[in-house]
Amino acid sequence: MSFQDIEAGVGSPRSSLLATSSPQDAPFTALQSSLSLQVFKMNANVQGILKLVDQLGTAKDSAVLRKSLHDLTETTRAMAKRGSEDLKKLSVLQASLPHQKTALQKTSHDLQLSLVAFQRAQQVSAERQRTVVQGVKLAVEDEHTPHSP
Repeated sequence: MSFQDIEAGVGSPRSSLLATSSPQDAPFTALQSSLSLQVFKMNANVQGILKLVDQLGTAKDSAVLRKSLHDLTETTRAMAKRGSEDLKKLSVLQASLPHQKTALQKTSHDLQLSLVAFQRAQQVSAERQRTVVQGVKLAVEDEHTPHSP
């Protein structure tokens, strides 16, 4: 086997798997691949959210950081919604493809873990933001309270 064969996908396990699957499997496989990629991106976003949350209340805290945190959270929320919708579509497709049941279960489990991680990241973010706001309020109140000599 040459490098040209490898680049062309000749003889690779992946190309042989795709060749052996039936035409009915193609939509299922395509949607499952898309969903797996969404799960991967959601997991990366969750890690990004947690990194941004760790910077709240530090010297790196800024309006730009908070905007980035908000945008990343909203993007991940949209991905979670789309992923759930795609999982429903995948379940419908799998109904006529009993041999794909295991693949559906794995994808469903992966998405569920990703959604739970996103929920936890949102909870940590909300708690940290509350803590930072309370700290700022106390500092402002302390600044404006006259100190007795």
